[in-house]
Amino acid sequence: RITDLIAVLIIILININLVLQWKNQFANNTNFQINFVLIFFIVFIFFCIFLKKILIIFIKKNNLQYIKLLLSPLCLLQAISLALIAWSLEGLSFFLLLRNIGVNITLGGAILAHTAGGLLGALSLIPGGLGVTELSTIGLLKIQNVPLLIGGPLTLIIRFMTLWFGTLLGIVFLLFSINQTHCKIK
Repeated sequence: RITDLIAVLIIILININLVLQWKNQFANNTNFQINFVLIFFIVFIFFCIFLKKILIIFIKKNNLQYIKLLLSPLCLLQAISLALIAWSLEGLSFFLLLRNIGVNITLGGAILAHTAGGLLGALSLIPGGLGVTELSTIGLLKIQNVPLLIGGPLTLIIRFMTLWFGTLLGIVFLLFSINQTHCKIK
């Protein structure tokens, strides 16, 4: 989940000035954003190297090979890239929902509302961010002049598409797996 957090922070960093339209020259400067993301990655890689050294002290040697693999810069880069793609596609889905209803919102605004709402929900430590994610997303849409009567239902639809669809799919496959195991025992 740490790679999801990093991906969401990168997406927020890239899109926040599109929504808030900062007057600060640094926020509107694309080079500043690219440099900030690169610095973030460098600091994160050094953090992983430091964390790996600490884990060597505390973890048994037979499990260490997997932790080394997971904390390798290549593995982290791949995981963060996949998370960026996944979160961006979820934001794109939200954008398409909003646009099909006739809401005038930018792609960056829709992605920011979805990802920042998800981040706030995760920070609440409530399972699935239930309630917090939805209210945060609706609030971020309201800041962008999306009426509550439109933003509320569309937020619930995107949450069903992203959270509950996966949950229901998992339950179906779990039940299928249990049924298959039960049939093999007989």
